[in-house]
Amino acid sequence: MLLTAAIANEQQEDAAAARHYWEKGLKLDPKNVALSLGLARLEAREKHLDQAEAVLRQAFQVNPSLDLAFELADTLILQDKVEGKDQAGDYIAQLRTAGCGDTYVRYLEARIPFQRKQWAEAIRPIEMARSALASDSRLTTQLNLMLAECYGRVGCVEQRLGALRQVAEGEGTPDVARIELAQALGQSGKLHQAIATLLPLAERKPELALDLVRLLIQKTSRQLQ
Repeated sequence: MLLTAAIANEQQEDAAAARHYWEKGLKLDPKNVALSLGLARLEAREKHLDQAEAVLRQAFQVNPSLDLAFELADTLILQDKVEGKDQAGDYIAQLRTAGCGDTYVRYLEARIPFQRKQWAEAIRPIEMARSALASDSRLTTQLNLMLAECYGRVGCVEQRLGALRQVAEGEGTPDVARIELAQALGQSGKLHQAIATLLPLAERKPELALDLVRLLIQKTSRQLQ
């Protein structure tokens, strides 16, 4: 029940209530991986990476599962804690030994140059990880967002749009990804596609109405020329 309540509150974007249920659940069942991952991911989304790390380290001590090793390595990479004892590199090595070298290790290894803003160098490892993890929609979405960022940084407009489209077509795509796609389409002159992408979002998010109006004005002005 606590797990269900935490997930429901996250879906309603009530982080404080969700945190309450995650923490209460972990007090009752500290070995529960789902509860540990839920709280850690909430802390990460709230930009509390040090707290996410603490949750995962404590959980890994009592239940050293591969899921926790992966999430802990990812959280450490986000803080550029890669080398050294008990840092991301150690957990990546454990995952590789456990047979995850061609899946989750690829993701983590792609994360490192991306996090260090080595945009060009990160593209190839991200693409390889995306192919290896095609069945994992959560990680594929993240990889496509990373790829879009890299392509944008190196000036590859069409490739960036392609990566953003794949994000928008995925299951459970966050609205922020579709908004970014609409903005990118508008900037590249694809106004009809930008409007089609933004319109259903604006119906649910009134704050996007002004962006939609601007696109419509640009489209009308172009038609009149």
